[in-house]
Amino acid sequence: MSDNSREMLIARMERLPLGSFHYRMLVINGCAWAFDAFDAFDVGLVTFVVTALTQAWNLTTTQVGAIFIKYWISRHVRWCFAFRAHC
Repeated sequence: MSDNSREMLIARMERLPLGSFHYRMLVINGCAWAFDAFDAFDVGLVTFVVTALTQAWNLTTTQVGAIFIKYWISRHVRWCFAFRAHC
């Protein structure tokens, strides 16, 4: 591809309007990123912290589940409010 055709292609892409399709793809990509981060962060780090807290505080599995669910829900509620603030 020559430099001129590459520049024309880039210029054409920059002139295209953003539509609902683009925003839908942005949301899908954001959700995929969030779930990937959830896997890396929550499964890795939180399980280490939960294991340490379970031993230190003598927690039952029900108590650990309640703590983890409250953390998970509060994190997603905060994300929703942060996302609305930027819209």
